[in-house]
Amino acid sequence: LPSGPRVLKDMIKSGKVKRILDVGAGACTLEGELRRKGYLKHIHNFLAFGAYDCSMLRICAERGSISFQYSWGIPLPICASCKFDLILQFWGVHHIRTFQGRIDFLENLLGHLDCGGLLFLTDGGGKGGWRAQFREALDRWEKPKKVKRKEDKSGMSIYRTC
Repeated sequence: LPSGPRVLKDMIKSGKVKRILDVGAGACTLEGELRRKGYLKHIHNFLAFGAYDCSMLRICAERGSISFQYSWGIPLPICASCKFDLILQFWGVHHIRTFQGRIDFLENLLGHLDCGGLLFLTDGGGKGGWRAQFREALDRWEKPKKVKRKEDKSGMSIYRTC
């Protein structure tokens, strides 16, 4: 897997995670790694979206992956009851420039996170201020939405407590 806590790898390898949403901005690297390491066979539902441009989606297609272009700020075009055990976003949240944009991002994704599920964010881009910006958004949002946040050097884990 791309950089991230070992717990993510263990969750997938153990079969605890069966449904993954890759909120990407890349060329389907996560699916490629899951396939290469033999973990994809443990996954029942895998959905990926997001790319900087069509050339990245073309790379996904060449790898045999399905991904679609979509915005984090718009509700996902999937059923409201479609839930995921694990939602990942690697190296892209620094692009969300506004407080409302971060709220929209969280609303759109956490609505698809199942009870007990994990939204994991990590980002080395920008000037590193992404954590403080997301803390500010989550501070106003955590209790009513029943989520719990944990941070370490690898990123921010947001658990749906329901």
